[in-house]
Amino acid sequence: MKKIFSVITLTIMALTLSTGNSFAVKREKKKEFKKEETGKTSLKKVVAVADFDVEDMRLGSDVATNLGDMLVDKLVNTGKFIVVERDRKVIDMTLARAAEREQGAKQSGMSRGSGAEAGKAMAAQALFVGMVTGTGKGSSFGGGGGGWGSGGAGGGLLGLSSKKVSLIIRWYDTTSLEIKGSKECAGSQSSLSLFGLGGASGGFGAAGGNFRSTLAKTFSRAMDKCVDWIVDNMERLPWEGKVISSKGGRIYMNAGGSAGVKVGDTFTVYKAGEELVDPDSGASLGVEETLAGQMQISKVMPKFSIGMITSGGAFRQGDIVRDR
Repeated sequence: MKKIFSVITLTIMALTLSTGNSFAVKREKKKEFKKEETGKTSLKKVVAVADFDVEDMRLGSDVATNLGDMLVDKLVNTGKFIVVERDRKVIDMTLARAAEREQGAKQSGMSRGSGAEAGKAMAAQALFVGMVTGTGKGSSFGGGGGGWGSGGAGGGLLGLSSKKVSLIIRWYDTTSLEIKGSKECAGSQSSLSLFGLGGASGGFGAAGGNFRSTLAKTFSRAMDKCVDWIVDNMERLPWEGKVISSKGGRIYMNAGGSAGVKVGDTFTVYKAGEELVDPDSGASLGVEETLAGQMQISKVMPKFSIGMITSGGAFRQGDIVRDR
């Protein structure tokens, strides 16, 4: 009887924890949906992301792409961003060329800015690049059960283990290519394995140590922390767009309904001057901006919008549009 009681106890524990995990997943999905709902009325900033840098090849060649896709999905689900994907190799080459140009400018005494050119290639307000810095196992324990009768009941094995991962997200300014911030995000996930339970007339089994499934959940928890950090930082930046063209007092802007622009919205327009370059390092310091005026949106299309000048004037292609 004691052995039967042990098997039944293990089964109840497994079902209870399984139900708890399912509830946690449902709560997480509900939280993401709520974020999307509350973010619909705000202007969406354009951010660029790429595949992650993964040095530990034991994780599999697909992990870099999967993590990049995970970051894209989570950022989109906040309802606060338009996300553009960029090739990681191209980004690494762009950052390397910028560093070489700055070094060359410093050695030759010539000022050469590379940020504006790179910013056009990114076509985004911010670039986020990630890397996996650590993976490993946490604590684990397990226990076993016996059998009873002539084929009446089988044995059971219960094991609980945890996985830990660590990610780093770097935020680059797309004009200067300066690192604006960096965040390390850790995550852990426990998994339960119960297998080998069965009887004379049948039974069931479950695979233990489902590493890939547990690791994916662990990465997801770490990524949630990174996304929260990205959201907090991006909320401090003003929303930004560009003037496409100006025709007869009508101003065309490169953001529309998909970016959250609405009829009646008012924006401030700035003229961008010459790029300023540090004479010592050759790094781009940005551009000097001059207030040009304001515009109010009168018509919104999915990808662009049209506004009328309310103050100032002489707007031209490339002028910077901000919400404040």
